[in-house]
Amino acid sequence: MSSLINKDKKRSGRPREVDRAAVVNAAEAHPSMTMWWGRRGPIFWELLEQGKTVNSDVYCEQLEKTRRTLRNRRIPVIFLDDNAKPYRSRQTRQKIADLGWETLDHPPYSPDMAPSDFYLFRSLEHWLKGKKFRTIEEMRQSLTEFFDSKD
Repeated sequence: MSSLINKDKKRSGRPREVDRAAVVNAAEAHPSMTMWWGRRGPIFWELLEQGKTVNSDVYCEQLEKTRRTLRNRRIPVIFLDDNAKPYRSRQTRQKIADLGWETLDHPPYSPDMAPSDFYLFRSLEHWLKGKKFRTIEEMRQSLTEFFDSKD
């Protein structure tokens, strides 16, 4: 019995060494988007400026924007988020309490409770395929068109 060894192909997967500066630069080069979901679909989304991350201050601002979006619906809010640090800070917990929202703990390792994974990423990937944006405002406009087309 013989085996074939192909030494020409590089192995895919995790690299042996990580260039941390390259990872940080790549992360800062692209804006990120946050999405807030309700039972019937997206409620609020925001495209963060390049290099901006979600910390407790940003998260509390987004909670307030989400509250304003929900203001006219007059339905009780049961709030579920994952266990990331900005979502668990004292400031964030106080903001949620001030809003009067009931909270539901997110079970660990529960990808089935991340609606973006199931309802957003594939269709958004198709929408963005081949598009190039010169500015963050162009990207924001395209995302607005995408979400408006889903209503």
